[in-house]
Amino acid sequence: YLSVMGDVGHKVRAILEGSDGYHRSWEGYGSVWTDKIHNTKARGAGVVDYLQLQDLTNGEIAYFRFPCGEGSRKVNLNKKEDMPEAQCFTRGGAGYRKVPGGSLSVSKVNGVGSHKSCYYLSVMGDVGHKVRAILEGSDGYHRSWEGYGSVWTDKIHNTKARGAGVVDYLQLQDLTNGEIAYFRFPCGEGSRKVNLNKKEDMPEAQCFTRGGAGYRKVPGGSLSVSKVNGVGSHKSCYYLSVMGD
Repeated sequence: YLSVMGDVGHKVRAILEGSDGYHRSWEGYGSVWTDKIHNTKARGAGVVDYLQLQDLTNGEIAYFRFPCGEGSRKVNLNKKEDMPEAQCFTRGGAGYRKVPGGSLSVSKVNGVGSHKSCYYLSVMGDVGHKVRAILEGSDGYHRSWEGYGSVWTDKIHNTKARGAGVVDYLQLQDLTNGEIAYFRFPCGEGSRKVNLNKKEDMPEAQCFTRGGAGYRKVPGGSLSVSKVNGVGSHKSCYYLSVMGD
C-alpha cells in the first residue's frame, strides 16, 4: 500500500509502472491512499516498480522506485538520519503521547482478559479535521482508520502475540492541514521515549483526587469531562462523560 501526501487542497496523481507491464494510477486532493499493490517479489525476480507523483495544481513532479537501483536513493530506517522522529511506547506499555507543538496525539490502551493479546488506540486531532491513522507492522501487519477530529480503533493484535522483535509503526495524518506525526511501539532507534514521571514530558492535565468525582474543563478549550463513581455492585468502577463542540 502507498500513502501519498501533497499540499492541502492540491489535486495529486500517482502513477505506478512496473518493468513487467504492471500499471496502476490514483488521484486525490491533498493526499492519496492506494488500495493493495502486488509487490515485486510476488510478480517475479528482477521486477522494478516506478512511481511518478504529480501535483496537478502547481506542476510539481517527483519520482520513486522500488527496489533501489541506479539513479535512486536508498532510505535506511536503521539509520537515525533516515528515520522520522517518532514518539514511542515501551514494549507492552500504554499511556498518552503527543508530538510537541503539534495537534495530533495518541492514547494506547492494553486489552485485558480475553483481549489481553490486543491493544486499542485513541487518536485525537483538531475538532472537525479529517484524521487518518495508518499502522504498519515490521511483520507485514497492516491496519488503517479514518475519522473527523478523533479515531477510536478496534482491537489490534499486540507485537508480543505476533512474535519476538516485531515493531508497529503508526503514522497519523491530518488530511485538512497536512500535519503528520509518527509513533512506534516499542521504542527503538529514531524514537523518543516519553517519561510521564518527568514534569517536562507530561502534558498539562486537569485532575481529580483519588476516588474523587465531578466536572473538569480545560480553560479556553471546548472539551470537558465529568467523572461519576459507581455504587453498589459497580463501586469498583467509574464512568466518564466527555463533551466537545
